[in-house]
Amino acid sequence: MAVRKFEFTVKEDGIIPATEQRAGIQSEHGATQLVFNIDDKLYAKLLTEKGENSLVYRFDCYDSVGGTVRSDTKALESPTVSFDIGENLTRHGGKAAVYLIISVYNSDDKTELELLSYPAKLRFENIPPAGGDNGEERESFSTLAEVAKNSAESAAASASAAKTAQGKTEVAQRALESGSEFFFNGGNSSGHAKVELVVDSELSETSENPIENKAVALKFKELSALISSAVAAAIAEKNERDHPVGSLFISTVETNPATLYGGTWERIKGAFIWGIDDGETAAVTGGEKTHTLTESELPKIDGRIATAVVGEHSANGVTGHAYGTNFGSVTKPIVGAEGKAGDVQYGYGYKFGNGQAHNNMPPYYGAYVWRRTA
Repeated sequence: MAVRKFEFTVKEDGIIPATEQRAGIQSEHGATQLVFNIDDKLYAKLLTEKGENSLVYRFDCYDSVGGTVRSDTKALESPTVSFDIGENLTRHGGKAAVYLIISVYNSDDKTELELLSYPAKLRFENIPPAGGDNGEERESFSTLAEVAKNSAESAAASASAAKTAQGKTEVAQRALESGSEFFFNGGNSSGHAKVELVVDSELSETSENPIENKAVALKFKELSALISSAVAAAIAEKNERDHPVGSLFISTVETNPATLYGGTWERIKGAFIWGIDDGETAAVTGGEKTHTLTESELPKIDGRIATAVVGEHSANGVTGHAYGTNFGSVTKPIVGAEGKAGDVQYGYGYKFGNGQAHNNMPPYYGAYVWRRTA
């Protein structure tokens, strides 16, 4: 609680008093309070400016070495506000200035108005320097000394209690390990009981007893097996979904897909994959790499060749043999044949080709093809 108070009247065009005030001593904290009274005319204008917006205030302070101290922002609800001077402003002694900052901001958090009062001018009497600081607020040496004393006493008490507890724990440990009995005496009654440390041999959701390490290890082993089984089942299910029975697997690597996806796979060799037409059956085979044409598969050629002389004949580099087939007397020569009308015409044929099978293969790219059968 402040022991001295200075009042200032804030007006539109100044502050009263405007002269420098002897506000206290260097390094004081909370000893001086400043009270700012906003005159009626200025306060009325501020309320008008506020309207449906928010009206707030804060204090900005500047010490003798240029340091800044800023108070928290609060709602301005009356024309009188106060500021308690802390050690962070008196730390360096000398001159200081305190400004009352009044702001109006809207619902979008945008500033509509910011008013700075004329400064309240202060002076703090200097004392001999006591070393450096880090610019933060600090406690008085008296307070710090008392805190240190209390902390030391508390630490000593804690150490003593810890030592006593350690001794009792060691005694209890020896008693438990040796299977001793504990005797309880109180009032006019006495008794004794056998103390047993209960350790559960299996996990429980209700027991608060400690659990054997073996039980925990076995449970982890069980859970690990369950997790491994679940993972394997999930992988198998995915493989079954992605590669069902009847699906094909094509690769340039010879590896049997059973090693990748499980199941039973049959390799398809020496055949192309053909997209069947509607109504046709899948997984049927047919076709051949090479084929020898039969007579019925030869192109149909309809025509006759005739000659008047039986024997070998050659025309345009093709040699054939005229067989003794008598076509009878003709009134005019067959086109391209020797002879004249009335001559006997003999037909002859040509033999060519070796009867070898021909290649039926279209352009291809070789790969390993597998079909899942189970």
